[in-house]
Amino acid sequence: MAEYLQLTNHVDSRAMNSINSTPDASVGVLYAGYQSTYEVTTDSAYGETTLLPIYDLPEYDLTRFDGIVVPSVVDQKFLARESDLLASYLDAGGVVVSFAKIFREWLDGYRWRSHPTPARDLELELARRHPVFDSVTKRDLNLYEGVRGWFTRGYLETPEGVDPLVVDTEDRIVVAVDEESTPGTIFATAGSDLFHTAFRNHDPFPAVVARLLEWIVDESEIEHETRRGGV
Repeated sequence: MAEYLQLTNHVDSRAMNSINSTPDASVGVLYAGYQSTYEVTTDSAYGETTLLPIYDLPEYDLTRFDGIVVPSVVDQKFLARESDLLASYLDAGGVVVSFAKIFREWLDGYRWRSHPTPARDLELELARRHPVFDSVTKRDLNLYEGVRGWFTRGYLETPEGVDPLVVDTEDRIVVAVDEESTPGTIFATAGSDLFHTAFRNHDPFPAVVARLLEWIVDESEIEHETRRGGV
């Protein structure tokens, strides 16, 4: 099956309406037809998650969710036009997780940059311990099935005060946790899609995604009363 699928071919309207009306979802995941996004979000092993077709974003009450996940495959031009929605959500204390190579202005202060050094010549390391990456080793970040640099897809420019979680050999941020620039929390990677890695069953990342979703709920400051009712 092709990795990128047309939304109308992959999920019929009745199924999507059912997903969107789920009252207990804690984490909303923007969806633009990426198979791994669909498979992980609808897998009951990963807890209370729901797909949010991206072009319906203005219709959602985002404060229903503790967190919003932005996958690597997403229409960033559209997100830039609707950037006030995510900004308002962060102002309300929500958690935004981004796996995208951010090249449009939709997450204030964040920008993805291509690294001039070949990925195979860079080495990543954990800058600190964090509950989401608790089981991740330096080897996990740097080697996969004999391929070096698989997790290295560039680096992030971020607002001041952002706490790096993963850095490269030149001390550039590859994964960031930001509790400073907004009233909410931002967890951003430089293009590494953890949902896709979990979908491919790349150990230990299925467990990493499960912990990420738990951490989102713990981290969120969204008032739960505002999440009642439909999308």
